[in-house]
Amino acid sequence: MSALATPIHIGGVGVANLRFFAPPAGTQQFPWVAVDDLHACLALPRDLRRELKSKLRHTKWKDDTRTVATAEGIVNLVPHFMAQGLIDSVHDVGHTTEGARHQYDREGTQAFKLLTKGLSAAEALAYMQVAWEATGASA
Repeated sequence: MSALATPIHIGGVGVANLRFFAPPAGTQQFPWVAVDDLHACLALPRDLRRELKSKLRHTKWKDDTRTVATAEGIVNLVPHFMAQGLIDSVHDVGHTTEGARHQYDREGTQAFKLLTKGLSAAEALAYMQVAWEATGASA
């Protein structure tokens, strides 16, 4: 039996708390987040939450999500780039609290610091470069 997943950081984003988790083992990525928490942070209506969860299961994005067991129950995780995309998308259509992206970035930075705790500054920077490239971005 595998161990329960534990958040590496919990921070306030929008109107709720968001749990940040370490990325899948063996990868160098930015922290992942609990998608249900993110929906709550953005105060998304129930029908939109249902639609978004369905799309995660039935689109090309399904391979980019993970389901883990936590002490609170089963949690669906999405990577950093998907969380940013959702925040920006709902903001663009006027459906999120003001400052949610800034709060997400601030809390995500704290999660990244915890994820790379114990690494030298050069090692943390190298990790960040690999994580950045893993999103498909180029320097």
